[in-house]
Amino acid sequence: MPAPVNVVEDQRFKGAFESAGHGMALVSALGEITLANEAFWDFLRMPEDRRQRVSLDSLVHADDREAFLAAMGRLISGSVPAIKQDFRYAAGDGATAHGMTSVALLRTAKGEVEQIIVQIVDIGERKQAARQLQQAQKME
Repeated sequence: MPAPVNVVEDQRFKGAFESAGHGMALVSALGEITLANEAFWDFLRMPEDRRQRVSLDSLVHADDREAFLAAMGRLISGSVPAIKQDFRYAAGDGATAHGMTSVALLRTAKGEVEQIIVQIVDIGERKQAARQLQQAQKME
């Protein structure tokens, strides 16, 4: 059996991670962001001086936090293999960012959570277009 690959040290992973057009982050088992690409921070409009020791759940908008934590509980318990859900985030500039969020786990050989992989695709423009269409339909 081949040795497990440390994704942080795998150059192929690093290249894909850093050049991805959507937000990607590695999160510790305790929920702290350990590594994130620029697209992740750009989505959150988070200045560099506020990127240290940030927990993932603290970035989720207060109105979505309970649903996010419940989804994470189902993922960690093994009830679901992954999360793919729209969540709102409290952006660094005070605005709300909308992201289609995918979350998967990397587990140890013993089944313990080693890392959490998070991907966020910005769907703010799609949400805005849907609201505008709905408003236009109401006016008709």
